Amino acid sequence: MPQFAEQIISRVRADGVTIYFGLSDGGHLVSAAGVGVGNSVAKDIRLAEILITSRKPLNPEDLANPNLNLKKLLKN
Repeated sequence: MPQFAEQIISRVRADGVTIYFGLSDGGHLVSAAGVGVGNSVAKDIRLAEILITSRKPLNPEDLANPNLNLKKLLKN
């Protein structure tokens, strides 16, 4: 069942790309959107789609950290 985001987390990368993650009140990723040049956002959005379907509770600080690879969140 779809959920609305209760908290929006911004991840600003050094290359100017910004990813916005929406977390539910339970800490689950429920949405993601990206702004950037060309298709430079596509990889992060694809990983966000996988995180959404995993229903893992996530730490907002991890999502905001541009130095943390999103793949690590899939393994935790």
